[in-house]
Amino acid sequence: MHFSKIIIGLLSFLTLVSGSNLREQDEQSSNRILKRFVKHKGYWGYWGYWTVEKGYYKHGKFYCTKNCENDKSIIKHNKPKIESKSKPLEPVAEKTKKIDENDFSNKIFPWILKWEGKTYVNNPKDTGGCTKYGITYINNKASLNAIGINSGPEIERLTQDQAEEIYITKYWNPVAATLSYPMNWVYFNAAVNNGPGNAQKFYSKSNDDYNTFIDVQRQFYNDIVKNNPSQSIFLKGWLNRLNNLNLCIDESTYTVAACK
Repeated sequence: MHFSKIIIGLLSFLTLVSGSNLREQDEQSSNRILKRFVKHKGYWGYWGYWTVEKGYYKHGKFYCTKNCENDKSIIKHNKPKIESKSKPLEPVAEKTKKIDENDFSNKIFPWILKWEGKTYVNNPKDTGGCTKYGITYINNKASLNAIGINSGPEIERLTQDQAEEIYITKYWNPVAATLSYPMNWVYFNAAVNNGPGNAQKFYSKSNDDYNTFIDVQRQFYNDIVKNNPSQSIFLKGWLNRLNNLNLCIDESTYTVAACK
């Protein structure tokens, strides 16, 4: 047996058996040596040629080339299985909230009435004037005129259903309803208590973070009192309202007793 054939056979055997332990540069080196010694005669020569030209080993696996697929008469190697890509992680089920953010009538509207009140009020120090269910005549003239209420005192005839419809149409649907929970509730509260224009200003400064929104709103209340000390009688109520809002939008602290 010629020495070159022995070398070729040995290298072929090492390539086959020890492929899993060879690094990529070692495999390439082995293939170059095989190409140099291969002679198309005899079993070992043909086996070395087949190993180099028909396929190759890499990281312990044999990869079959196009030439190999049509040359089944030599040695049958199964094509390596293509490793499937990692399956994406299954989405984690969202934690069920105690608050249904879309349930305006049963959650958010009752909370607004808890703080705005349900009775007719005409406090001379309240810049909003005559109010019922938190709806002031000064700020809602068009909506109230459309249902036959044409003056401040007449707002006493406003029903709860009518008040809810005004809240939905003017304060909820335009912006709050388009926001995710709990920003929708936080924005809605500001639109009611401070006006839609101020709610938009708070939101523009919040970077879509409801905690920042509430901080901006809190500072707004402090500035009102600073600029108009007569409004100081309302400050405690305003701040308590924000504290309660924080409690009620949090699923871990929400309770019907505290939030309705």
